Amino acid sequence: MTYLNMPSASITHLTAKCTQCGHEEGCGVPTAAFKAYKRGGSVQSHFPVGEYTAQNREVIMDNVPRPFPHFLCGPCWDEL
Repeated sequence: MTYLNMPSASITHLTAKCTQCGHEEGCGVPTAAFKAYKRGGSVQSHFPVGEYTAQNREVIMDNVPRPFPHFLCGPCWDEL
């Protein structure tokens, strides 16, 4: 399902803070897609490659409760 043609009023702005350096990254996603993702399914099925970057999907995943959240910004991820 594609959510890209929805009005901008239905966009949810998400942020995630890097646990290594404290840098904050964010992205805007369709609210309907984010709600559907929180109900279940893979992040790739709701936010496909080509429409969202891997880093966008990391930000999205960091905004859903999970046992051990650990977000890394791009530069810190590259240092691993």
